[in-house]
Amino acid sequence: MLVNQDEWTPARLLPTAGIRNQKEQERRAALALLAVMSAVPDFCHALLSQMKAPKGAISTFTELRFRDGDDKLHIPDGAVVVERGKTRWSCLVEIKTGNAALEPEQVSRYLDLAREHGFDGLLTISNEIRSDPKTLPYAVDKRKLRGLTVYHLSWWRVLTEAIVQHRFRGIDDPDQAWILNELIRYLDDDRSGASGFEGMGAEWVRVRESARNQTLRASGTCQRK
Repeated sequence: MLVNQDEWTPARLLPTAGIRNQKEQERRAALALLAVMSAVPDFCHALLSQMKAPKGAISTFTELRFRDGDDKLHIPDGAVVVERGKTRWSCLVEIKTGNAALEPEQVSRYLDLAREHGFDGLLTISNEIRSDPKTLPYAVDKRKLRGLTVYHLSWWRVLTEAIVQHRFRGIDDPDQAWILNELIRYLDDDRSGASGFEGMGAEWVRVRESARNQTLRASGTCQRK
């Protein structure tokens, strides 16, 4: 006897099943986002545009391992490398999910690693919402910057950009469009730890439901990033 197909669970490219703790949550979020950034260049370029990254070939990496002068191991969540001709741009990536906050000491340590290993900047992502990517939710000693670019994106901003790119700017390649929609589904799931918008009130509820129903209008997605 065949089971009713309406009761079947669709296979997901980026499943949230099995996420049991904060560490796993952050690891999955980093893997999901960085993989999609590499697979959907237009989405990646939109996220990195204010960091002055060139448009070019994108490579992403997770869980880089560095040792400092005291032989202490440091593992940033990932890195993005963009290459165009002889130009090479790269940044480290540090991600938090749920209620976890970015720690100034950790950010400072990764800035030192970025400089030491030739990265151009550091991108942080968490549920801490700021008005623009230059407004950071942590304190940074400006003496540590010295040419490095530090930007912060909220998961709200990442999801908004994904929705705008998918629904309104459009993705010509159908496989890329499907991959980006899988990221939208993943981030919209409470278990991802990236959907921490409970305190945003009716504004987010409207956007979230419209995105699910595919009735979202561009003017309704960009008011708060």
